[in-house]
Amino acid sequence: DRSEAALFDVFMGLYAGHHGAVVRGEKTPIHLRWTDELIRWYPNSRIIHMIRDPRGVHVSDLKRRREQQKRAPVYQMLRSLGPLFEVLTALETTLMWRDSVNRARRMSRLHPERYFVVKFEELICTPEEVVPRLCRDLGIGFEEKMLDRTVVSAGFRKGDRGFDRPAAQRWSEHISDW
Repeated sequence: DRSEAALFDVFMGLYAGHHGAVVRGEKTPIHLRWTDELIRWYPNSRIIHMIRDPRGVHVSDLKRRREQQKRAPVYQMLRSLGPLFEVLTALETTLMWRDSVNRARRMSRLHPERYFVVKFEELICTPEEVVPRLCRDLGIGFEEKMLDRTVVSAGFRKGDRGFDRPAAQRWSEHISDW
């Protein structure tokens, strides 16, 4: 089978196997655009749609794009635009965030038993409440060790243990006044 669904399934299986995962999962934000297909390809799947305060998304994107050198040469060119770079990033973040919220509304309405919307800030500030609820929604057992994680993002606390609770408001220390 050389369909997109079969190829994606092969990659997901290899990735899960490489990491010793029992449950397959993937967190690439761009896959949000393909949730209709993913739900069709995986009839028993569950999707968690994470929504973050757009100001936090902006600060995170700006930090990442300022630091990216080799993988995205277009950002090197855009960085040369000075303050306009930040304006363009804010515009892109705003449009993407709006699209994300609209998709979350639509998909959770169409698939209430399979599509779950979680606010990033609620997850990291109250993981003791959110993680068990997610486990129930996903039909998996909750284990206490799920709350003892290593921060894996390329953010400010990469490698630290636990949930980065200050990340809910950290953006306010790094955002321009405008």
